[in-house]
Amino acid sequence: MFKGTFFHSLDEKGRIAIPNKLRQQMNKVGDSEILVITQGFEKCLFAYTSEEWKEIELKAKKLSILDKASQDFIRFFISPASECVLDKLGRIMLPQNLREHANISKEVVVSGAASRIEIWSKENWDKYWQEFRNNEKDFIKQMKDIGL
Repeated sequence: MFKGTFFHSLDEKGRIAIPNKLRQQMNKVGDSEILVITQGFEKCLFAYTSEEWKEIELKAKKLSILDKASQDFIRFFISPASECVLDKLGRIMLPQNLREHANISKEVVVSGAASRIEIWSKENWDKYWQEFRNNEKDFIKQMKDIGL
């Protein structure tokens, strides 16, 4: 399970380092050399091990081509996905289209989120957390409603 939050910078070649703590967790979860990265919600990126991504693809293959929500999901989530190989230093190249989606230009937040890693621009991360804090009471009620 991925956990932890780390602050990094995008280098001039469009690469970010995947923190060692997360790479160690990748070894426990699955493939440690490739991450499949795609558009995430709330203007971030989602990164999956090959093993986790295969499960998503199996589910996506079962979706109906006649269902608009299913096709929207495939176009938003599956189509822009890119296999990114970690180099010897644990860095990955973020494709330009994905950097644009997440507004990533320099400061980056890499955060473990259970079965995936989230990659955020620092600006979007800060906006998300400010909004979350403004609505924290609603979140607490939702967690109580689901039994947490």
